[in-house]
Amino acid sequence: LRLRSDDTSFLKISGLLESGARDSLNDVVLKVLKRTSSQSIIKEEELDDTLQS
Repeated sequence: LRLRSDDTSFLKISGLLESGARDSLNDVVLKVLKRTSSQSIIKEEELDDTLQS
């Protein structure tokens, strides 16, 4: 969702989901953002792209 740069993708996907799925996604995003807010930014070239499509 690239939330570190902006929330455009997140908002677009949230708009497509039903309320239950949207609530679950919001919960996960909030938990992840709290956990990662103190971590340094990872450069894209350092990411393993084997699971990206």
